[in-house]
Amino acid sequence: MFAAARQRGFTMVEMLLAITLMAMIMGLAYQGLRAGTRAVDRGEAVIDRTNRMRIAQHFLRQQL
Repeated sequence: MFAAARQRGFTMVEMLLAITLMAMIMGLAYQGLRAGTRAVDRGEAVIDRTNRMRIAQHFLRQQL
Protein backbone atom coordinates (compact mmCIF):
# COMPACT_ATOMS: atom_id res chain seq x y z
CA MET A 1 0.00 0.00 0.00
CA PHE A 2 2.81 2.43 0.78
CA ALA A 3 4.56 1.74 -2.53
CA ALA A 4 1.45 2.71 -4.52
CA ALA A 5 0.94 5.90 -2.53
CA ARG A 6 4.58 6.83 -2.95
CA GLN A 7 4.49 6.86 -6.76
CA ARG A 8 1.42 9.04 -7.19
CA GLY A 9 3.18 12.43 -7.23
CA PHE A 10 6.43 14.28 -7.35
CA THR A 11 8.72 14.98 -4.43
CA MET A 12 9.51 18.51 -3.30
CA VAL A 13 13.11 18.12 -4.52
CA GLU A 14 11.91 17.14 -7.99
CA MET A 15 9.57 20.13 -8.13
CA LEU A 16 12.30 22.52 -7.00
CA LEU A 17 14.69 21.08 -9.56
CA ALA A 18 12.12 21.40 -12.34
CA ILE A 19 11.31 25.00 -11.38
CA THR A 20 15.00 25.89 -11.19
CA LEU A 21 15.71 24.38 -14.61
CA MET A 22 12.71 26.15 -16.11
CA ALA A 23 13.86 29.48 -14.66
CA MET A 24 17.34 28.97 -16.08
CA ILE A 25 15.97 28.13 -19.53
CA MET A 26 13.67 31.15 -19.47
CA GLY A 27 16.55 33.39 -18.40
CA LEU A 28 18.73 32.14 -21.24
CA ALA A 29 15.91 32.61 -23.73
CA TYR A 30 15.34 36.16 -22.50
CA GLN A 31 19.03 36.99 -22.81
CA GLY A 32 19.07 35.56 -26.33
CA LEU A 33 16.09 37.66 -27.37
CA ARG A 34 17.62 40.74 -25.78
CA ALA A 35 20.93 40.18 -27.59
CA GLY A 36 19.06 39.74 -30.87
CA THR A 37 17.15 42.97 -30.33
CA ARG A 38 20.36 44.85 -29.61
CA ALA A 39 21.98 43.41 -32.74
CA VAL A 40 19.02 44.52 -34.87
CA ASP A 41 19.16 48.01 -33.37
CA ARG A 42 22.89 48.28 -34.07
CA GLY A 43 22.38 47.02 -37.62
CA GLU A 44 19.66 49.58 -38.26
CA ALA A 45 21.92 52.34 -36.91
CA VAL A 46 24.71 51.28 -39.31
CA ILE A 47 22.28 51.21 -42.22
CA ASP A 48 21.01 54.67 -41.28
CA ARG A 49 24.55 56.10 -41.13
CA THR A 50 25.40 54.48 -44.47
CA ASN A 51 22.30 55.94 -46.10
CA ARG A 52 23.07 59.42 -44.76
CA MET A 53 26.64 59.14 -46.08
CA ARG A 54 25.35 58.02 -49.48
CA ILE A 55 22.96 60.98 -49.64
CA ALA A 56 25.78 63.38 -48.72
CA GLN A 57 28.07 61.89 -51.38
CA HIS A 58 25.33 62.09 -53.97
CA PHE A 59 24.70 65.74 -53.10
CA LEU A 60 28.42 66.59 -53.29
CA ARG A 61 28.80 64.84 -56.64
CA GLN A 62 25.89 66.81 -58.05
CA GLN A 63 27.35 70.07 -56.76
CA LEU A 64 30.81 69.37 -58.14
